[in-house]
Amino acid sequence: MRLEGSEVRHKDQDKGRIYVFYFVDRQKALSGVVPAIEKARLYRGKGGEIMRSAVSRFISCISMAGISLNEKTKKSLLETLNENLRHPNSQIQCDAVDALKHFIPTYLVSSGEKIANDIISKYLALLDDPNVAARRGAALALGILPYKFLILKWMPVMTKLCSSCTIEDKPDDPDVETRDLIAGIAKQAVEKIDKLREIAVKTLQRILYNQEQFIPFIPHRELLEEIVPNSSELKWAVPAVLYPRLVKLLQVSCYRKPVLAGLVISTGDLLESLKKASTSALVGYLQDSDINISCEGKNKEYLLSCDFLWVLERYQKCDRVITPTLKVVKFILVAVDVIHLLLLFQSDRGLVLQTIEALFSKKIFLKEGYSEFCSRLIDSVVSELKGSKDFTKLCTGISLLGYISSQLEGTCIKAFSQLVTFLGHRYPKIRKASADQVYLVLLQNNDLIPLENLDKAQEVLSETCWEGDVEEARRKRAELNELAGFSVTTSQKSENQETRRKAGTQSVVSTDENTSYSSLVDFSGY
Repeated sequence: MRLEGSEVRHKDQDKGRIYVFYFVDRQKALSGVVPAIEKARLYRGKGGEIMRSAVSRFISCISMAGISLNEKTKKSLLETLNENLRHPNSQIQCDAVDALKHFIPTYLVSSGEKIANDIISKYLALLDDPNVAARRGAALALGILPYKFLILKWMPVMTKLCSSCTIEDKPDDPDVETRDLIAGIAKQAVEKIDKLREIAVKTLQRILYNQEQFIPFIPHRELLEEIVPNSSELKWAVPAVLYPRLVKLLQVSCYRKPVLAGLVISTGDLLESLKKASTSALVGYLQDSDINISCEGKNKEYLLSCDFLWVLERYQKCDRVITPTLKVVKFILVAVDVIHLLLLFQSDRGLVLQTIEALFSKKIFLKEGYSEFCSRLIDSVVSELKGSKDFTKLCTGISLLGYISSQLEGTCIKAFSQLVTFLGHRYPKIRKASADQVYLVLLQNNDLIPLENLDKAQEVLSETCWEGDVEEARRKRAELNELAGFSVTTSQKSENQETRRKAGTQSVVSTDENTSYSSLVDFSGY
């Protein structure tokens, strides 16, 4: 044993360990480090997360060293660790849990049953917190509580943890770790981030081929093992390798909807290589005659159309999913311009011809249930575009309405009437895009407007400056509605009333950012 400044060091000759005993003044100084950090608000800023992890590590160390703490400091440090448990950063949570593993036995086990019950009750209550990070942190904390704590309330703890394992039905849940189903993992495996896809597939591999414990009751296990073999040679981060395999899950009812929800995000992505691989895989799936789905006599094209509608209805107003879904539906329905495809896939003209042939010859969605599909699609598009400021979403939706309007089917009138409403949209570019679509539709489908009014309607469309004054555009829209024999909708009435009010108050400067084109320009990044 030797004295070094404010501490005493003792070496255990048998075990080779060195024990450090701090004097009172040094222990007091150590106990005040964390309160001083919090008083200085060092958790804020770029280094805040690093500081939180460091504080948890420091608490862990003073707990292992057995530094003397007063009751106020114990309470303060416990609150600090509990706050770190709620943090969305998993590393900070793990550091807090590791600190609690040492802090609770050192300072709280001997404090009596009341403290133990209070701590357990707090963590049980956090399992119902709307913040998923708080729920996860509470579950981790319950897992490291000492025996003397758990013996008091082991039954409520087990019951609550079991009930908390129920998968929640939240499509917009941003926390990937809460989606712990095979279908959820498969959805992540076909989304657009390379690293995430690779991690998801490797997670599937660990589940399917777990050497320590066989995991039973996995639906369609044989197909999954065929798609995801136990091999480390496949480069799952490469889209051309992954998508042709994972797209086969579309033939299975329990995986089809989640996989499609993930696939459309990749197919509608801006990255050309990703779009090409996912689109090619989807077309290949539709062309594959070996895949014959039998579901109450429905073919795979019909089932896929139903699944697209499910995605649109399930993820309402979630632009991350809806916008690419509309793009994919547009691609399949409209079949895309040949020149655009040739430019898009310059390196693979064979794929272009194959895609066009597949879409035109098979006429995806133009067979069974087409009218029902289009009717529900129109409803979804109109709902999504209402109040939207997303230029891409608006243009895609308008293009879809234009295509459906041009078809000689029962839903064309419904689509055309909705398309006409966008002629009075608050954004000039959208009014112009809508006018172009309406004009093209009238060239392809003469049944939408009485023949005697058709020339007049085309004249109104071609001579009106749709990017000009919005009040004038809405007056011309009303004229087109009259020529087509459409009744004025409630939304159009309110717009017309607004137009009349503005006409009487031209000198008043509007403060609404959405009455000008600036909000759309800001959104587009110009």
